[in-house]
Amino acid sequence: MRSQYPLCISCGVLEVSASGYFNWLHRPQDMTGRAGGRHSDEAVLAHKRNLALFSDGLRMSALGVPDATQKVLLEHVPHTEVVMPEDAKRLWEGRRGLFFKPVAGFGSRAAYRGDKLTKRVWGEILAGEYVAQALVAPGERKVNADGAGQTMKFDMRAYTYEGSVMWLAARLYQGQTTNFRTVDGGFAPVYSGPMVSAFSAPLPSGVSSDDSGQMGKPICGC
Repeated sequence: MRSQYPLCISCGVLEVSASGYFNWLHRPQDMTGRAGGRHSDEAVLAHKRNLALFSDGLRMSALGVPDATQKVLLEHVPHTEVVMPEDAKRLWEGRRGLFFKPVAGFGSRAAYRGDKLTKRVWGEILAGEYVAQALVAPGERKVNADGAGQTMKFDMRAYTYEGSVMWLAARLYQGQTTNFRTVDGGFAPVYSGPMVSAFSAPLPSGVSSDDSGQMGKPICGC
């Protein structure tokens, strides 16, 4: 990964010195993988401060990111910024259109929709290290598990390796964030194909037509 993302760019994004990086790299490794141990290049590159960089064309240009790459990132990554105390008033007033995530978090831990925030949690966000990201409403599917139809939110995930997409999957859920607590939720395969009609082709078990005959749209099934 370091051959694809030069050290100077990675350190610039994360706002750390190269010497500090090498001190971290050569410290004793915690083989249990617990917090405080050594992390992979992928964990460093997945740091959510990167999302703020992807919303900043001037910084990407200064780092030498190609124009074509910038265009893709600016158009498709929801606008993201690092939460700073001096921006507290503006972010609080616009919180209903934002989602707040810890910069080093994962698995939806300590992540909050802006319209669900309390003053107490807002204080914790300002005191911590968070990014504010434009809220994007999830897609929805109607599933008929056990004959009881219900609407589930879903997101699509692309699993990649060395720049190639290896697998697509969806997460079906209800609630504020993706989870494995929703009955009949969890991972779902993704079916796609040209000119697939929900009325003319049989659907996988447990999936409704969602009142559509839309062509070429992915169909998610449990």
